[in-house]
Amino acid sequence: MGVGNGSGSSTSKMRFLKIQGLKQESKEVFLEMTEKQGDKYVSLGNYKNVSGRLHKLEVKDFEYTPPGAKESKKGRSLKLYIVDDAEDTTYILDIGFHDMLTSLLNSIASEELFEKIEISVFVNKKGFKTIGVKLDGKETKWKYDFKELNAMKTKVMDPDDDTKVLLTKRNKLDDFLIKEIINPLIERLNGNASKSEFLQGIPSTDSAVSKEEESDLPF
Repeated sequence: MGVGNGSGSSTSKMRFLKIQGLKQESKEVFLEMTEKQGDKYVSLGNYKNVSGRLHKLEVKDFEYTPPGAKESKKGRSLKLYIVDDAEDTTYILDIGFHDMLTSLLNSIASEELFEKIEISVFVNKKGFKTIGVKLDGKETKWKYDFKELNAMKTKVMDPDDDTKVLLTKRNKLDDFLIKEIINPLIERLNGNASKSEFLQGIPSTDSAVSKEEESDLPF
C-alpha cells in the first residue's frame, strides 16, 4: 500500500478494511481487507497497516442484531477514505465507535495536513491492542489526556456482581469526539459541500458496547 499526492478518481479501485481481533480472547489484531465482486465481498488477506492520502471522512449510522438477541440495536462507525494515487486505489477503513477510534481521532486531532498518513494496528509491549498513526513518517501525539476521555464513559455494573462490567456507555464521549474532532476534520477534508450536513452536529445514538466488544486499550 503506497502513498500518493493527487486527487481521488471516480474510477479508483475500492478496498474495504475493518479491524479484527478486538475481543479480549484474541491474541492478534489486524486489518482485514475485502473487495466487492458482484454481490459478494471477497477477502483479500490481512494486513497490519494502510497508508496514503486521507481524502475524506464519513459517519455511518446503522442497525444490527447481536447474536441471540431479539431486538436490533443502533450502531455508528466512521469511514476513512485513504487514497493511494500510485495504485489508483481507495482504501475505506471502517471503524466502530470504540476505543480504537478514540485513540485514532486523538492522534490526528491536532494535525492539519494528511497527504502522507499511515495507520497501523499492533499489540504493544504491555500487551494492549493499539492503533498508531504516522504523518510524513513521524508518529503523531495525542491531543487529549486519555484519563479525561475515559471519564466521559459510564460503566453499567452487574446488579448481582458489582465487580462485573456489563456495558460501557459512550454517549458523552462520542458526542465530544464528533463535535471537537470529527466535525472539524470533515469540514476541512470534505470541503464546503459537506458543511451543512455536519456543522450542526450528528445526532447522538444509544452508544454502548459490551465488555467483550471493547478493545484492550487502557482507557
